[in-house]
Amino acid sequence: MIPWAPIQPDIPLSDLWGRSCFADAADGRAILMTIPLPPAPPANARRVDPTTPGRRDERIWVRTHASFGLPRRRDELLPDYLPVAGVCIPRGLVPRRIVAVPTPDWPRRGAPRIPLPDGGALTFKELVRHGPPASVRLQGALAMADHVKTTYGRMLIDVAYRIEQAALFDSAVPTTRSFDNALAVWDELDPTSASEDDVVRLAATLKLAFQTARAHAETVGIDHLPATARADARRAASAARLAAGAKTDGERAAAQGQVVRILRSLALYYLPDPEHVPRQLTQGRS
Repeated sequence: MIPWAPIQPDIPLSDLWGRSCFADAADGRAILMTIPLPPAPPANARRVDPTTPGRRDERIWVRTHASFGLPRRRDELLPDYLPVAGVCIPRGLVPRRIVAVPTPDWPRRGAPRIPLPDGGALTFKELVRHGPPASVRLQGALAMADHVKTTYGRMLIDVAYRIEQAALFDSAVPTTRSFDNALAVWDELDPTSASEDDVVRLAATLKLAFQTARAHAETVGIDHLPATARADARRAASAARLAAGAKTDGERAAAQGQVVRILRSLALYYLPDPEHVPRQLTQGRS
């Protein structure tokens, strides 16, 4: 994760293990946090996460220092599925932004300090007062790439869209393959060695590749599918929309079943996995 890169507020703590971040609110209050330890499930762990059947309630250590309240380090065990914003909100801070930071130096007493590439350090007070030091150019590039990934993520769970714009999800299509490659390069970017120029260039490449792949997919539409599959695919897309907007459980179950049956019969690798369709349609309603 690139230092000073934006972090989505709904990212679970389990995805931030070994990392640190800074959150601040419009009123100037702020929290610095580090997730330094691996999950430590208690002996009486319960199944409490309704989105993952059978999942244990695992706990993860979170170390924080706030600019308000008691000015001291605070260590607590929190559910690993808790969104990162969930660390802030119970303490009365609704974050306007959350950014990744280099691992702070946590003294036994006093506020933490953020190491800088030049060997210096940024005090917690300076960070709260002046905000993250990343340039506007870098922040813009990071936000641009984040927008691409967020948009693509929504498309991945939109069953009807995936059926009707299937070319965007078919790696055999040159424009999609270029986007997949650009996304892989971005995800593998080394935060310890990437320069600002590298980040800006790769973010621009990612955005262009996504726009090109999306435009091609939306131009060819369902005609990307074999001619013999198009009528069934249209019915599956219509049923997916019906399931996503269904008012009753029975209507939703019937529509979901139709989508699953059609997708299984088509058996095209770039269409949604029938096993995942019920959950994706449920997510689309939330």
